[in-house]
Amino acid sequence: IVLIDRTPSSSDLNTVGYLSGRAVEIRSVWQELTVEERNERFPYPPQERFSVLLFSPVSWEVIPNTKMELEEWEHVTCLKNVSLAYEGTTSGLKGYIALGTNYNYGEDITSRGRILIFDIIEVVPEPGQPLTKNRFKMVYSKEQKGPVTAITHVLGFLVSAVGQKIYIWQLKDNDLVGVAFIDTNIYIHQLLSIKSLILVADVYKSISLLRFQEEYRTLSLVSRPISTINHLTVNIRVGPNPQHRWHFVHNYLTSPYQSNKDFRSAEVYTSEFLLDNTQMGFLIADGEQNLVLYMYQPESRESFGGE
Repeated sequence: IVLIDRTPSSSDLNTVGYLSGRAVEIRSVWQELTVEERNERFPYPPQERFSVLLFSPVSWEVIPNTKMELEEWEHVTCLKNVSLAYEGTTSGLKGYIALGTNYNYGEDITSRGRILIFDIIEVVPEPGQPLTKNRFKMVYSKEQKGPVTAITHVLGFLVSAVGQKIYIWQLKDNDLVGVAFIDTNIYIHQLLSIKSLILVADVYKSISLLRFQEEYRTLSLVSRPISTINHLTVNIRVGPNPQHRWHFVHNYLTSPYQSNKDFRSAEVYTSEFLLDNTQMGFLIADGEQNLVLYMYQPESRESFGGE
């Protein structure tokens, strides 16, 4: 890994996103602010304040006049570049910046959050400031019934984890219209999608595979890990030569291997799709410092018909 460039920041960076097709980068940051008047002898508690910034990937400078402050006590939980249905383009899709937040008032108040959707527009730059040609445009902003903890897109629709539910939304006339939903487990912190499939990562209840059927407006569960797995063989090619393959016996890539581990309650830290030609797997990192590889095999006797 080679360091290409480094840009100092006066705040702690929380999430980073890149808008394809545009020479801009989006970051959400937070910094400690003190609202009360300072006193030399009284330690006032600091308050975290989140904001969204637009960076230029060419010079790695903050684009002037693009900083958007969020509300007090509002925390950024997820940020992603999503492709949503749009009739004004040839592909029928348009890139937006989707942001999920949570109002953190403490354990005595029910958590709520917002979904924010931004468009990056081009305007006439200010004299001597070529970076000012890009601006944020608020497309949608509305409070939800729970914290918005994860966001992605599927088939031109927006997917969001709100509380203990996953919703499919359609962006229409600058408003989100609910299409489908499904109940989840405890805390969804990551959503990934390929075509009509959605990979869901729960912080305490492993992963789940969902499928969205656009023609029926249905979001359904395809598969989830079984309680115990004693043997799983996976071949992964790591080079152009077909003989250059890693062979993993069992589904743990690191030791020690626990043959009777309950995979339905794995603490998932991160997950990703793993593609090898016509085969697709699901790679996760759990709370016990392991890499676990799953595959959807409904015809396997050990998988109980795909569960």
